[in-house]
Amino acid sequence: NAMLTNVTISGNMAEYKTGGIYLVGSNSVLTNVTISGNTANYSCGGMRITGSDPILTNVTISGNTAGEFAGGMHLGGSNPILINSILWDNSPESIFFREDSYSSTISIQYSDIEGGEEGIVTNDNGEVYWLEGNIDTDPLFSDPDNGDYTLQEGSPCIDSGDPNLWFEDMDGTTGDMGVTGGMFVVPNFISHDFGEVGDNGSAKQFSLYNFRETA
Repeated sequence: NAMLTNVTISGNMAEYKTGGIYLVGSNSVLTNVTISGNTANYSCGGMRITGSDPILTNVTISGNTAGEFAGGMHLGGSNPILINSILWDNSPESIFFREDSYSSTISIQYSDIEGGEEGIVTNDNGEVYWLEGNIDTDPLFSDPDNGDYTLQEGSPCIDSGDPNLWFEDMDGTTGDMGVTGGMFVVPNFISHDFGEVGDNGSAKQFSLYNFRETA
């Protein structure tokens, strides 16, 4: 159950499957991660997820290719959650459910997915939970051919992320979608019901990880 923050997985090649990253039996948390420019000759160009329930926040998956299917993300018996993320320019499709595996689900909110909900290939083997805030519009990356996935001025992904304060950008505005958005802090919670004031019958431990670059 790895925690990956501020990581780039790029320029890898597989002769058969999984050019980028493979999660198996792993409920990992990926935050501010770029998965780009990876290639697999058969399937799973960018990300393969098997028997896993990861959470992806401010993740950009772009420019990955596979020879047959699952250019961006391949799911088998998994239930990922995508928040404030971008899947764009992956070939042949953004998201693919494996048909001969346990069923999968995917929950997507405040994310830019090329092809939209209709472009997700489920093979009748799972469910797509297409929640609020999603778009299907060119994110206007600055220079993706040279690995620059920052957003140009006027990008539809700017200030279009989840309005929850935990996802705000460092300037205090609503968070951007994609790898450059967010506060660059990772809480293990975004809300908690403490019950009635004065009730001290139980304790709850919280963690907050700060991986901002210092000046």
